[in-house]
Amino acid sequence: MAGRQSRIVVFVQDTGHARVLTPVLQRLAGEPNSFDVQILGHREAVPAFSEAGLTFRDAATVFDVPLADDRARAYLDKVKPDLVMTGPTHPHTVTGDLSALRLLRAAKQSGRRTLVILDHWQGLDRFAEDGAGRDAYAPAYLGVMDEWTREQLQPTLRTTHIEVVGHPYLERIRQQGMSKDRAALRVQCRARYGIPPGEIVWVLVSQVLIGRDDPRLRKSVLDLSCGTQGLSEGIRELASAHAKRNGRRVRVVCRPHPKERAVLPVPANPERALALASSEETLLLADLLIGWDSMMLFEGFFAGVPVLTLSFLSEQYARVDLERLEIGGHCKTWEDVRQCIEGLNGTRPAPQVHDRYKEIVVGATDRAERLVRRALMN
Repeated sequence: MAGRQSRIVVFVQDTGHARVLTPVLQRLAGEPNSFDVQILGHREAVPAFSEAGLTFRDAATVFDVPLADDRARAYLDKVKPDLVMTGPTHPHTVTGDLSALRLLRAAKQSGRRTLVILDHWQGLDRFAEDGAGRDAYAPAYLGVMDEWTREQLQPTLRTTHIEVVGHPYLERIRQQGMSKDRAALRVQCRARYGIPPGEIVWVLVSQVLIGRDDPRLRKSVLDLSCGTQGLSEGIRELASAHAKRNGRRVRVVCRPHPKERAVLPVPANPERALALASSEETLLLADLLIGWDSMMLFEGFFAGVPVLTLSFLSEQYARVDLERLEIGGHCKTWEDVRQCIEGLNGTRPAPQVHDRYKEIVVGATDRAERLVRRALMN
């Protein structure tokens, strides 16, 4: 909105949503004469915004959370934003907290401009409310990672302007992975966590799995079984065998998802500090990431960390098709896991960007920023 400062309210409650928006918010905050950016962090977004060094307020200091519909309307009437940006939390979120969706809906109902930037290929039904159609939580403007995602969403979000902007946070991850200082930062980070030179670190990345037929069915990746033993125990056995073959110790770290940390105790063992390391530190520490379809696997891929994706039990639990995206080695059986791990050579490849990934990680922050400006102008 030319000629005056535009007020933007940003309300985010999930880690991934905070991260995908961070590069864009840092750009906007750098133009205080043009933008008054009021960032509210809730739940898992609070540590994510803190880690990024953004200026924000904890939503709990502004209004009662979880946010009720009437409080959402009252807040917007008081602040009078020109644009409301939220993270697209799923209506069946693990936490049961619909605060972000309630603020988005209140903004829509009051005729305010709304914008969302998608952070993941998961849950493309997240804009639907039970019994209220497929677009109950659809914003006026939506930025997505790639053309495939736009094609999936456009038929059901007919009144939303959907634009391929890429993924600003993955763009930043790739840039960091290609930095000439990356190797030195990795050595420093591993020394800070007491990892001796030559030691190998495998990170088992957890998350909450969602039932394919029943979205209310939940299970942690750390609770998966492989045959007669638990997944983490099986990975540790493979790590021990790998260490014997290669003569280098392999340390296995089970990293809980931020949403799991409130309900799953993190063991007080020597790996606790590693399990709670920041996302950026984990990418520096790890020699291998193993997981289901966590966003950290995407981050590892673009940072040059070898990635192993698990897809057994995929008929029971919903997952993103990483095979379609050609990200990481894929394991449909436990024997696949064993063979992939036996084939590891201990190297971290330089991050590559094939043509199919350019729309995701090249110029994403620029395109997302332009979408914000377009939403303010129209």
